[in-house]
Amino acid sequence: MILKTLKEALLNAWTMLIEFPLPFLRNDEEKLEQDKNTVILTQILFPFVGLICALLALLLGTILGNTLHPTPASAIFAGIVTYFCVYKDSGRGLAGIMSLTSLKQKDISLEKGLFELPDSISNMNTPIATLTMILVILFKLFAFSVMAFYGYIYWLLAVFVLEFAIEGDLATLPSIENGQAMLKVEKNKQKYIWFIAAFIVLFVLFEAPVASLILFGVAFAMTYGIKFYCTEKINGISGKMIGLAAYIFELFALLLGIILLTKDQVIPS
Repeated sequence: MILKTLKEALLNAWTMLIEFPLPFLRNDEEKLEQDKNTVILTQILFPFVGLICALLALLLGTILGNTLHPTPASAIFAGIVTYFCVYKDSGRGLAGIMSLTSLKQKDISLEKGLFELPDSISNMNTPIATLTMILVILFKLFAFSVMAFYGYIYWLLAVFVLEFAIEGDLATLPSIENGQAMLKVEKNKQKYIWFIAAFIVLFVLFEAPVASLILFGVAFAMTYGIKFYCTEKINGISGKMIGLAAYIFELFALLLGIILLTKDQVIPS
């Protein structure tokens, strides 16, 4: 029963975060009742989904690094991971950033813009939105190629774990659509996800202490800032808003990695 519950919770966590299915984890069994313990376990497993993604990226980087020269290996790694990061949520995070830049040009307020976030990239066809998409994708290709070339793919552990911790915490807010939270976790237990995330990121701390501490602080502060804003200003949150917040954090985390982890290599001191 414990293994069945764990499998169900992991599957729920994965499907809430990643559009690509897990081939070795299928829900062929009877659906479990979503009691409080199962929901809490699902939320706690969000950082572990990030850990899985980071380990797969490390495996990919190792295989490419051992079979190809550094430059083509870095380029292929960047292409694959960029594709994954764009489409892990069917492009909704990127579409959200494209929408905000487009709405900003039209002088539409942030609050109104958040209620008009698109479902996919194909819904955005303005010139500024297209330019935003190109710049974001080029930035990610550059960031991931530098990451692979200079050997700090381990940074993705902190990036994915904290990104998914943000999503797991924000999912406890009531939905603006029906008032029900996607993860009905009791308020006094919502901090557990951060304990788990902190423990996993601890392994990155040994390699990049300053960068890891900064990133954790930003993730924590960003989450509670968004929770305060959504509670006070718009009385809830949507899945698209959660995806947008996570995507913005991911871009910041990649930029932080470039600045701090490639010091004296890409960026002169």
